[in-house]
Amino acid sequence: MKFKEWLLKQKERKDSVGTLARALADVDPRKFGRDSRRRKPDEHRRWARIVTRYGTMAHVQAFNQAWREFSKTQASREKTA
Repeated sequence: MKFKEWLLKQKERKDSVGTLARALADVDPRKFGRDSRRRKPDEHRRWARIVTRYGTMAHVQAFNQAWREFSKTQASREKTA
């Protein structure tokens, strides 16, 4: 699962992650360019760049929390797979 998919599922939350999800619901990360061709794609880096460029400090803090939760979800999925 990609971060965008996970984030869209958080839109109904009543906390800062839900606010972030609603704010970024229409963002297509593919429109924000690729990282250097020499590097493998880095989803965290791309989203961090989007949030820091277009978001507020509250969005940045919410993104950090959201990424931690997303990472835990991914880790638990990998353990059960």
